[in-house]
Amino acid sequence: MKRCSVLLVALLMVITMLPGTALAEEELITLRVMGPSATLTAGSEQMTFDEWMHSGSPLVNAFNEALASYGIALELDLIPSDQYQVVCQTRLAVGLDADWMVITPLDVQTRYQLVDQGKLLPINQIWEQYSEGTAKDFFTAGDGQQEMKQFALEDGNLYWLTHVTRGEYEGEAKGQTMSFMLRKDWVDRLGLEMPTTTDELYDILVAFQENDMNGNGMADEVVSLDLSRFQNGIAQWFGIGPELTYINLETGNVETPWQNPNIRAYLEFMKKLVDAGLVDTSDQGSQKRAENKISAQFSWTTDTWSEATVTVGEGEDHACFVPVLCSAVDGVEPHALLQGGLMMGSDAFAVTNVCEHPEAIGALLDFVTSDEYLTLTEYGLLDYTYTEDENGVRTKITGDSFEQQYMSSRPAPWISILPRREMVDRAAEVHAVLNAAGDDAAYLEDLEAKEAMGYALLSADYVFPHETTPNFAVETPEETEEIAEISTDLTTYSEELLTQLVLGTQSMEDWDTYMADLERLGLNEYVAIHQARYDRTK
Repeated sequence: MKRCSVLLVALLMVITMLPGTALAEEELITLRVMGPSATLTAGSEQMTFDEWMHSGSPLVNAFNEALASYGIALELDLIPSDQYQVVCQTRLAVGLDADWMVITPLDVQTRYQLVDQGKLLPINQIWEQYSEGTAKDFFTAGDGQQEMKQFALEDGNLYWLTHVTRGEYEGEAKGQTMSFMLRKDWVDRLGLEMPTTTDELYDILVAFQENDMNGNGMADEVVSLDLSRFQNGIAQWFGIGPELTYINLETGNVETPWQNPNIRAYLEFMKKLVDAGLVDTSDQGSQKRAENKISAQFSWTTDTWSEATVTVGEGEDHACFVPVLCSAVDGVEPHALLQGGLMMGSDAFAVTNVCEHPEAIGALLDFVTSDEYLTLTEYGLLDYTYTEDENGVRTKITGDSFEQQYMSSRPAPWISILPRREMVDRAAEVHAVLNAAGDDAAYLEDLEAKEAMGYALLSADYVFPHETTPNFAVETPEETEEIAEISTDLTTYSEELLTQLVLGTQSMEDWDTYMADLERLGLNEYVAIHQARYDRTK
């Protein structure tokens, strides 16, 4: 180890980690950790996170042994989750007694105040000085760079960490895709081709009703969409982003749908669908899907779970929603919605100013950015919670113990106090939709079409981030105040106006008045704030 203060610990570790020996607790540097204790459920059993961490189970022991190999141990101060926010705020007021602290319940303004008061330490300075290389490489040359881009404050320092999920496809960081999803089984039953233009889509939706595809004698096959939002797949065919402010990756600019040149064409198409009775306006999409009345929906391209809720007629094929891209206006490629390849979580973990051993924090950072931690967190212990074949493919075990059952579908519970580093194979995720078919050959054929389109969207040249927040740097105190002043009224007006124009309760003839109202409510300022935040991430 490079740190002089732990040379003796390192020497003792070499001696005591020999076969047949154990590392004594007093030889480790102990870090005090404060965080929430949620209730964990596996099958019919329950226990709190606090109880589990003190259970002495194989996985907990492996976690503690891994920490010990880095020369550290954790002293846990775990508070029931429903009390954590109040206790967190109280401890901050009366005085901190933890080195590492979960600050998730604290809003950005409170976090800024803690930074101004010197109560949070710059984590980047710790890894620069004390990392043995793993953490430093992760945050300066690896996926952790995104955390610096998104969460570093104006002074250039990073004061809290979060979870990072890396999706990967063909060697590139890629997220999951969302799309407008059409009932391919109904298209096939009519002997039609999947649509490639909005005109073709309109004709197919009409044909669904005219041919009574659900067989109930009524023209009630409808599209399920949130009419108050632009995140629906259709808006993206017109080159319109999904949120009130969104990032156009082709121009590098933050834009708003209301100033997009194709906004009126989009609204006219949506109103055409509504006027023809092709869209559900009752906000009962889930119920109507179960009743086999939903002809199309907006969802994840790998969605097979909602298909399982559809009750089809006896002898009919399974419902199968397949993503489509339709050309809408000349000169505009239909866009897809793609999640960021590196997604930041909402949890926040900080180092407090009462920490007397920054070198131990450096060791902890090396641990949580290591491959060992990733495997232990996502899979657990080999031959206990997972198996691995000769090709390196890992399969989780569903055994009898509490943590075998828990880990069979989730990561280790300690991600409530430490950052998670998740890796997702997007190709495998897309391919997994085929498992839903079972032995149903007809359904398998439809799912193969879903799989093919899922891969096509992952490779699409024209994409929008379906959530822009992960690409925006943390707000400054001034931006926080401005956003608070603007966002509520502006967002409410935007959603109401969008719904009313699509339903026809407001006239397109008053367009200039609507645009003036949006500007009066601060639309231009709102775009400028998010442009400044996006520029800081670049």
